[in-house]
Amino acid sequence: MDRCELGFALTDTGLAERFANQHGERVRYVYQWGKYLSYDGKRWNQDCLGAIEQAAKETCRSIYEEAAGEMDDGARKEIADFARRSESAQKRAAMIQLARSEPGIPVLPEALDTDRWLLNTATGRWTFAPPACGIISRPT
Repeated sequence: MDRCELGFALTDTGLAERFANQHGERVRYVYQWGKYLSYDGKRWNQDCLGAIEQAAKETCRSIYEEAAGEMDDGARKEIADFARRSESAQKRAAMIQLARSEPGIPVLPEALDTDRWLLNTATGRWTFAPPACGIISRPT
């Protein structure tokens, strides 16, 4: 068996694809900075607290669920064995490294702040009109 029912290979590349599939909405990688970013629901932050590593652990643990849903005993054992091997530090590091290039994960720094009239604050987002129009602000 080379692929699980979800279509992901039981390889390091398959781990990276799973990671991107599960966490792609809240992680980005900036090649110019050599850093992962995580989204906290309000803004993108450099991952200084291990959010990416935690997400990688979640991805590895989710493979046990894939195994549990497999009807074929041999395939279930193979997927469960792969899940166990995937939890090693080396496999998780490979997953994180390979996921950097998965579609939707890499981002250019200039793509992160595209609205120069939008200010994100703890109390909400404020929109400012161009200076010629005066300042119009309203939290959103």
